[in-house]
Amino acid sequence: MVSPILPMAGKMDQQQFTQQVIWMGEWTRSPEWAVSRVNSPRSILWLILEGNKQVRIKGMSYCLAPGDLVIIPPHTLHSVAASPDTDCPVLQLALGCDLKSGNDDFFVKFGFPHVTRIESTETLEWLAESWRTLMNSVREYRKLNRMDAKAEAQSVDKGRSIELAYWYSNVQSDFFQLFSLLIHTMRERIVARPTPKDTRVEQACAILSEHLDGKTQISEIASRVFLSESHLRLLFRQTLGISPKSYLRRARMEKARELLSMTDLDLAEISRLLGFENQSRFSREFRQSESVSPKIYRRQWKNF
Repeated sequence: MVSPILPMAGKMDQQQFTQQVIWMGEWTRSPEWAVSRVNSPRSILWLILEGNKQVRIKGMSYCLAPGDLVIIPPHTLHSVAASPDTDCPVLQLALGCDLKSGNDDFFVKFGFPHVTRIESTETLEWLAESWRTLMNSVREYRKLNRMDAKAEAQSVDKGRSIELAYWYSNVQSDFFQLFSLLIHTMRERIVARPTPKDTRVEQACAILSEHLDGKTQISEIASRVFLSESHLRLLFRQTLGISPKSYLRRARMEKARELLSMTDLDLAEISRLLGFENQSRFSREFRQSESVSPKIYRRQWKNF
């Protein structure tokens, strides 16, 4: 499994803005490469440099070509079809990450389109160069981090700590350089000022997300955000269109997808962490939510 590389935080629109790079790569995919009904817990970004590929994202079909920037927000169902009629592979830059503005996914909040054609050759080259620069910094940081951890475990001198800090700062600056280019490229296609949520609902969502075991009562959460329980339920309906209980169920499934794809925890331990009374109950609810069993979901993610 792939472990998170680096968390960062800053301020944007007076809300906490956080990002976490999970993985990066430059991939050459064969025409036979295909995946079916992937539902990633992280945002996935592709920059297509060569070749063509047919994808389906949230029920919409797209024929990808060189110059296409693909943004797939977390928990968005997507598939990639094989291309038996061509011998040309697909060359793509790839990035898996978390980007949040407050409690919201950044790409969803600002309405980023799933596929955008980068018409300018110069802009495409800038994006590719910035992408590869970040990829190199991430690679160096991860390598030094592993060496530093090994040195600490062996109780030897850790002279590499300053070099680790150097690459840490490089990853930060390189990520925000790429991020700035993405926003600049997409600024006319995204929402400049999304409708703000009720801060009390955001606070309640944060509390629910921190207590996925379900042991915290809705009445207690309402009290912590200075509302009655009935008023909190009403605000949830008005703001999110669902009840606090439904939000908790959704948050549990999001965390389950994350644990299945990013860790090697067994199903019994995941069930316990998420507050299910037993593994059977967890598997049943997961299948109802995702249309596949937890084991099949984990296998699909590994293949992806």
